[in-house]
Amino acid sequence: MQIKKFQAINMKEALKMVKNDLGADAIILSSRTIKTDENDYGLMDKSLIEVVAAVDRNFERNPIRQVLKIDEYPDQNDNFMTGKSHSLPKNNLLDTKSVESAVLTLKEDFRSIIENNSSQFSSQINLLKTELNDIKWLLKGIFHEDTLTDETFDNNPFACAFRRLFLNGIDKLLSAQLIDSVRENTPDEYINNPEIIFENVRKELKRLISINYDEDSNRTIVIALVGPTGVGKTTTLAKIAAKKTIEEKKNVGIITLDTFRIGAVEQLKTYAQIINVPIKVAKNNSELKQALNSLKSKDIIMIDTVGHSQKNIKQIKKLQETFDFNPIIENHLVLSCSTKEQDQFDIINTFDILKIDNLIFTKTDETNELGSIFNISAKTGKPISYITNGQNVPEDIIKATKENVVALIFNEDAVKIS
Repeated sequence: MQIKKFQAINMKEALKMVKNDLGADAIILSSRTIKTDENDYGLMDKSLIEVVAAVDRNFERNPIRQVLKIDEYPDQNDNFMTGKSHSLPKNNLLDTKSVESAVLTLKEDFRSIIENNSSQFSSQINLLKTELNDIKWLLKGIFHEDTLTDETFDNNPFACAFRRLFLNGIDKLLSAQLIDSVRENTPDEYINNPEIIFENVRKELKRLISINYDEDSNRTIVIALVGPTGVGKTTTLAKIAAKKTIEEKKNVGIITLDTFRIGAVEQLKTYAQIINVPIKVAKNNSELKQALNSLKSKDIIMIDTVGHSQKNIKQIKKLQETFDFNPIIENHLVLSCSTKEQDQFDIINTFDILKIDNLIFTKTDETNELGSIFNISAKTGKPISYITNGQNVPEDIIKATKENVVALIFNEDAVKIS
């Protein structure tokens, strides 16, 4: 078995070098980033890709090539936010049997090299052992959920971080890709330090979380809260309006389109009276235009809408027609954290005909797993604007920040709902 190391500016160039030197039968044993400079966080600013590849002339078919073929090795520039993965092959060959076969082959290769006293490859052997160990726990986590409590995980800081992500509701594949990115960008001297590794995991999460909410503007900001029934749109609107009025000293106006739900208008009128802001009721497109025109001097106009099931596409399209005349309306989709994650994706897919600008997550106090906040934002690319945690108006709401979202996911005390 011939083993050789290659260095290049990116994975594409490295694979080209491997193929030219070792041929199409070569396999990738490992890849990592060579650190050429470090920033204050211990992460790389400049880097090269180092690939360790091998070719076994003695076997017509090597089982490991079922997992990592040169021609199918993923591009390290792929980003999981776009739906591409650089952690797993792009085909469906990564199953338990092929992985076990590949690991067995690696073990046999190690044994053969050691028995032949190939001291020149000692550094590669150590590297491959580390990579093999990482592969074992990562694949256990992806394929066998029951092994997540295995005590062997405690011996690997990256495995512990993976388990903590997954047990807090982060999607398994996203967890694996997050850990893969952190592993690739963690200097060798820190790879056994669980505190530094987990802090780098938090930083990677914060880097990937998208946050957005209205800033100071010279124009009137119009915010419409849309979403299914029962997620807390009206209460959330009252919280935002109260904070804008009382704490930020903004001039706020309210419009409600929810004339169908019994008591909805009266409820919002009560809130508006308490915080001393005007409220308009609109039953149709024409009345909405009139209401917006009458409140055009306000800093912020908040619009409450009727709740619709994601299955009621006809009614959602009617809402779309109501808003189409005014392109400056910002649509904030309100989602309850107590709703099943797959249902939340269905809601986003349906309501996106309104061109959803931001997500608001409510009822974070009604579930113990808040990783879905990251999963949904990451997979849809939608930024988060607000998070609520209870019924109290206006106390139980925060503007979303990267730090607050991460603290919520890990149930840390750092997050303050206020």
